[in-house]
Amino acid sequence: MARAMRSGRHGASAHGAVLIRSAAELPPDVIDAFVREMARRMSRTSEARACAGLSFTFISCDVDVPPARYDVDAHGVVRVRRGGELPATFTFAADAQTFDNVLRGRSSAMVALLRRHIRLHGSFRRVSALLRMMPAVYAAYAQARERMVERYGELYDFAF
Repeated sequence: MARAMRSGRHGASAHGAVLIRSAAELPPDVIDAFVREMARRMSRTSEARACAGLSFTFISCDVDVPPARYDVDAHGVVRVRRGGELPATFTFAADAQTFDNVLRGRSSAMVALLRRHIRLHGSFRRVSALLRMMPAVYAAYAQARERMVERYGELYDFAF
């Protein structure tokens, strides 16, 4: 909890939990658990089974955490590794709140890309695989977010 309080951007909620106003304020250990939960939720989905060999990396530009690289194996199992040393089929870079808004359906991914709020690098030939995988990404994000609120709700008040 001290780690979350260090920046001075956080306040206290009515029940004494640390108030988190944006995705950028999440502590690194919560982000790490969230990233692992997303991989678990995407694994073995019909989308993942249809996207063997796909890899994608999310880089948060405003949170000091290593990039999250997701790899889909031949059986649709999604594994996550932290760090950006290996190239991915696609790499997304944005601030944490932009990722949150897009993956929660509050903002359009296409608009964010066109306005360069999200930077995307990748293989144009594999874009159909990425599009096939996105429903699983959106669903995993929603489920992992719900799990994060359940798991850390006594420590943090998620106000974003």
